[in-house]
Amino acid sequence: MKLNKLFLFVILTTALVVVSCGKNTEPKRFEKIITEGSWRVGKAQFNKQNKTTVYSNYVFHFMPNKDIKIYGASDTISGAWSRGNDKKPLIFYMNFSQSYPAYIPLDDDWEVTYLTKDEFKLWRNDNNVSEDEIIFRRKG
Repeated sequence: MKLNKLFLFVILTTALVVVSCGKNTEPKRFEKIITEGSWRVGKAQFNKQNKTTVYSNYVFHFMPNKDIKIYGASDTISGAWSRGNDKKPLIFYMNFSQSYPAYIPLDDDWEVTYLTKDEFKLWRNDNNVSEDEIIFRRKG
């Protein structure tokens, strides 16, 4: 009987650790991953509308000095980024000049909801009016 209780305790504790770690992203790990290499937008949804094609031909570089360089076929767009220090939730900020109207929807604070070395997901709940999501995938 004691063995069953111990086994149940271990299973529940493991499940709790796995669930609680799912939404926590270490700020320094996030910064290290995004500043290594190039990224493409795999999904961009704003106000429940798919806007992925607006960004799909651009390559994003998140520079260690907190600049963002976005390269397209014939233009380069500049911006800035920063991150919060908390990991519950980790907040990622992007800022673009008003002279790039297509990038204004990105210009906000985003919650990092998923992170691997090849993909990260950002989510924004804009006062319960819309649920916006961006998925960046490493350019390979």
